[in-house]
Amino acid sequence: EYQWIKKNARRLNELREEKEREDLLEEQERLNGALIECQCCFDEFTFTKILQCPEGHLFCHGCVRRNADVQIGDGKSIIACMDKSGCDSRFSYAELRKILSRQVLKKLDEIEMENSMDSAQIEGLEKCPFCPFAIIFESSDDKILRCSNEGCKKVSCRLCKMIDHSPKTCEEAKKDESDKSYHLVAEAMTSALIRNCPKCKKGFIKETGCNRITCPKCATVSCYICQKVIGGYTHFSNKANNIQVTSTGSKAMCPLWDDTGNRHYDEISKAHREA
Repeated sequence: EYQWIKKNARRLNELREEKEREDLLEEQERLNGALIECQCCFDEFTFTKILQCPEGHLFCHGCVRRNADVQIGDGKSIIACMDKSGCDSRFSYAELRKILSRQVLKKLDEIEMENSMDSAQIEGLEKCPFCPFAIIFESSDDKILRCSNEGCKKVSCRLCKMIDHSPKTCEEAKKDESDKSYHLVAEAMTSALIRNCPKCKKGFIKETGCNRITCPKCATVSCYICQKVIGGYTHFSNKANNIQVTSTGSKAMCPLWDDTGNRHYDEISKAHREA
């Protein structure tokens, strides 16, 4: 443990000294008017924090990193120049290695490998539907792909690309998924209408009446809208027939009366969209 602490302390000192050297260099170049302008964000940087495309366009490390994140997110392995002139050059891998993290470089390699396999059109080559893993099948009779990627290990159907559904056919599996989705949506829409007592958790649905609800099981009084435990009517912001609500301002959170049918329709519609 002592050696680990000593090693990390030494590393922290090295990083601190490196930062001090960079700050000193930047200040010197600023005084000498030698800072370089990034052609993307237009801030000024020392030459050590600038990357150059093959056509000579200059960008700071931060802008190149953000560009790489966007390109990788779009599934592209080419990190192109960002100059507005229409430059079609790309940053070299050697240059990118200087500024991109190992994780980003690994993802870049995976995309490059995947694109290369796609363009090669190797007979019998199949990719796992859930990760970049690929394998060559000698026979088309084998309908199951067993992924060997340690981070995946999924078993899938080569025909429909779904999780292995044997002995069911692909059509039967798709119908099951469709039925499952329908039931999930129906359950979400039903759950949107149900309120649970904040104390005993008993479920109930209000059909008519005001939004001051008394639990049929434990008699706890709560608000139908925000489902908080309340006392009288001071929680609400409008009139209750002959009851004058005196609460105003920020404490008047919920209406005592509203259109229950419209509220339920809105809640069901929202649940349907989110499901």
